Order: sequence, then C-alpha cells, then structure tokens
Amino acid sequence: MSKPTTPGVREALLAALNNRPQFGGSPTQESVLQAAAERLGIAHGGDESQQALLTQWGELFRTGLLA
Repeated sequence: MSKPTTPGVREALLAALNNRPQFGGSPTQESVLQAAAERLGIAHGGDESQQALLTQWGELFRTGLLA
C-alpha cells in the first residue's frame, strides 16, 4: 500500500473531527486517529502510515488549527 499524502492525511483528520456523531460524545485522540486511519484505508497499515497520521495530528496543534 502506498503512503498517504500529507494533504490527504490532514483532510482525513479534519473530516473525522467534523463527523462528531460517530464519537458519541467528545472525540479523543485515539478515536479521531482510528477514524482517520479507516477513512484512508490504513487501519492496519504499516508504521510509516501510522507515523504520517501522528505527524499531521501534531501539526494541527502546532499550527493552531486545533487547541
């Protein structure tokens, strides 16, 4: 499987956050990352795919999109 692109990962994370009803309450880091991974089709992806998700998750906070 190919590595997801940075914009694709960011888009998947933001889409997961915008789909709040799926969380049944406040989203947690784990639930958002899992939903984004499923959206990208990398729920059981390799370390590289998981690292891309974690990197972009951190970038959303670093850039101030999330707080």
